[in-house]
Amino acid sequence: MFYQVFATYCKAAESAMQTQQDILHQWVNHWSTAMAAPAGNGGTEQVQTVQKRWVENSIDVMNKHRELLDTQYKTGIQTIEDAFRIAEAKDPEEYLNLIEDLRRKSFENLRTSAETQMVESQAAMEKWLRAMARESVEEAILRRAYLKWLGEGCPDGQDRRHYFDAAREVRA
Repeated sequence: MFYQVFATYCKAAESAMQTQQDILHQWVNHWSTAMAAPAGNGGTEQVQTVQKRWVENSIDVMNKHRELLDTQYKTGIQTIEDAFRIAEAKDPEEYLNLIEDLRRKSFENLRTSAETQMVESQAAMEKWLRAMARESVEEAILRRAYLKWLGEGCPDGQDRRHYFDAAREVRA
């Protein structure tokens, strides 16, 4: 009976860890491809901005991942302690009640852990998509400003005007 509870708990924890690692791996691959410097003026600054946001988001995700792992370990330790308390049962009815409580707590902890992982994953995805959308607007502004500059024969000292005109057009 104990073996089945622990085996189920271990499988669920391993599955949750693998899912988190897969999601993080996909995000890292997605964001690392966004690091290529765009052509034109301001490309270096744009890449640095994207890198800074990427690092901030990655650190945030990793800290939440660590907190979740700490919670899972604490829950696992508590489950083991509860399992050893079952041996202290004085009669069969108390034994069955303790086993049922252990099963209920274990599945409640697994449910809570899975829900937390899903909520944190969704929050991280939304945050990164918002950051990517902002970069897409910025890329469009830079591209349009560059085309304006080319269209006017590459004049010196007109970069701000081209940028603000392009920003107004993109955001309209």
